[in-house]
Amino acid sequence: MPCISRALGWNDSNASLKATMLTGPVVRALAADGILTPSMATHIMVAVLQGLQLHGQHEANQGSLITLGAQVYECLRPKFPNIIEVMQQIPGVNPADLQRFDEKMSVISTKGNKVEKGKKDLFKKITNQLIGRSVGQLFRKEVKIDNLPRIEVPGKPHPVRVDEISKNATDTGITALFAGST
Repeated sequence: MPCISRALGWNDSNASLKATMLTGPVVRALAADGILTPSMATHIMVAVLQGLQLHGQHEANQGSLITLGAQVYECLRPKFPNIIEVMQQIPGVNPADLQRFDEKMSVISTKGNKVEKGKKDLFKKITNQLIGRSVGQLFRKEVKIDNLPRIEVPGKPHPVRVDEISKNATDTGITALFAGST
């Protein structure tokens, strides 16, 4: 288990994604057998959060890690109350959201291994400050331009047709074009 949980935080997003797929079933099997200790449960939850921090900018990894985090929390929380302490150490975590998430996770799901969308959304909201961003998004400043004056664009001038000019005036200006050429 330590190798799989460490692979979640490797600097290889593909390896992390594969480790994500392995971690859920392994954690459920170890929890069912009673092999996990409180320190192992803490280590697994920290590894999931580190994976989110490192690979959160990748959509595939982020979705898998959020699902895994919610599954691990749901699986380990009844036996290991220290898991909530790990979640409380997330920077900028809202205690009310964490309490609501903990209460929602205590409700036994009838969907088997699947985690409800509401639980995943709450987990994402709790870990939002932790989720990694791509380098291009790190230092981006949002630009806000308020109350710009309206720019009046002059209308496109309509071209004057030669046959209309000859009806309205006697001199079309064509003779002036050729006057200097002789």
